[in-house]
Amino acid sequence: MNPEKVSVKFSIVIANNTHKNRSFFSDEWNFTIGRYAFFKINEDEVLVSFSFNAVLKTYDEQHRMIDECPSEYLPEFQEFEDEVETILDLLSLEVGRGIKIKDESFFFSSATCGDGEINNNHPINPSQTRGLYLRLSDPKTENDKKIRLALRLYRQSVSTNDPREQMAKLYSALEQLFFDGSGKLLNKQEIKQVKQIMNTLPLSLEKKKAIIDRACDIRKSPKTMIIENLELMYENEIISEDEKKKLVGTWNRFRSAISHGEIVSRRDEEFDFVVAEIDTIVETVLTRSIAHRMQEGA
Repeated sequence: MNPEKVSVKFSIVIANNTHKNRSFFSDEWNFTIGRYAFFKINEDEVLVSFSFNAVLKTYDEQHRMIDECPSEYLPEFQEFEDEVETILDLLSLEVGRGIKIKDESFFFSSATCGDGEINNNHPINPSQTRGLYLRLSDPKTENDKKIRLALRLYRQSVSTNDPREQMAKLYSALEQLFFDGSGKLLNKQEIKQVKQIMNTLPLSLEKKKAIIDRACDIRKSPKTMIIENLELMYENEIISEDEKKKLVGTWNRFRSAISHGEIVSRRDEEFDFVVAEIDTIVETVLTRSIAHRMQEGA
């Protein structure tokens, strides 16, 4: 099918802006960079607009035509979102302030379809965990300290709309819950084998001792300990060790890429699914841990 013109609008704002340390957009925030037009709405917000071509009409398996409304999940939008992020990186460096995209400000439209506003209203109610406050505010055990830190990381993850930040916080929560740094990688028999092998090598006693001491002191990685201690079930069956390795390996791959500054698209379908997956699991683990502590205090 022929591509159609898609128009995009969104707003940018200054991050960490407070009335005691307020920065504002000057009148010079009316300009164009390539396809991107910047228009100052007020001192606190600048509108950014641009357009691109995307295929919005496709056919299903029964050869029926499907009209797709434009959104940030269009494959054609991905490269332009990365361009926008790069421009914001440069602008932040130039002005010495954090510039971010305003939450829920994207608006997409084409000749045949525009964004429809959807309002989801969900009441939220406090649970019965108030009694845990004193225990977690002054943790007495190492496990309570881990739960407290993991809870803080989980709250930070659900307080942002950027899935890259969510991924980093959620994986860190798992590390707090399951990694203690005490687990040795090699057992006694394996260390004995290392010593036997070292004695056959033409190395000085000093080098042999240094290598053996290092081998004895190697600890399991956070990833390994998460795999060992995380119990997951699928359809009433505990998932296998290989499935856990694949699952945690995927989480670690994305978290490592983000931590090392690699570009990870916030709209990538696989990444979107992985973030939702780890979020559900961290929430489940924390809820289970809290329920266990409530039973202990009953």
